[in-house]
Amino acid sequence: MNAFKDSLAAGSDWYNQRPIRERVLIVVTACVLVFVAGWELLVTPVDTRQQQLNNRLQSLTANRNNLISQQETLNSQLATDPSEEQRQRLETRQGRLQRLEQHITETTGQLIAPRDMVTLLRDMLTVQGGYLDVLAYLRRLEGLDERLGWMSGTTG
Repeated sequence: MNAFKDSLAAGSDWYNQRPIRERVLIVVTACVLVFVAGWELLVTPVDTRQQQLNNRLQSLTANRNNLISQQETLNSQLATDPSEEQRQRLETRQGRLQRLEQHITETTGQLIAPRDMVTLLRDMLTVQGGYLDVLAYLRRLEGLDERLGWMSGTTG
């Protein structure tokens, strides 16, 4: 401990022997040195950590906003049923099919049954006699079932 006191006393003597201007410069330099060392050892690590935390916060905020946007997109997709358009198309086509089936049923009801057609064709094909017989035959054909698609016209 004596050696430390001796070197401290020698340093004090050396400092006191300097002119006032040098002593001020030495004190200012020592203060600046202590300030810079304190700044680098205490403030810089805290500032660096704060900057890292700010960057992490910005990254997490951006990630959260992205996830919220994705959730909104998915919610809107769920709100609009993707098969709704297909269902509407199916309903439209089923309605059209039903109308066509009804039309077929109505048209089929107007057709001549196969057994009746045989009798009708026999009546149509039996022509005998002269002019008046043919005229009577044509009038009889016009009077036959309308389902043949003939329209009655005027004769005579």
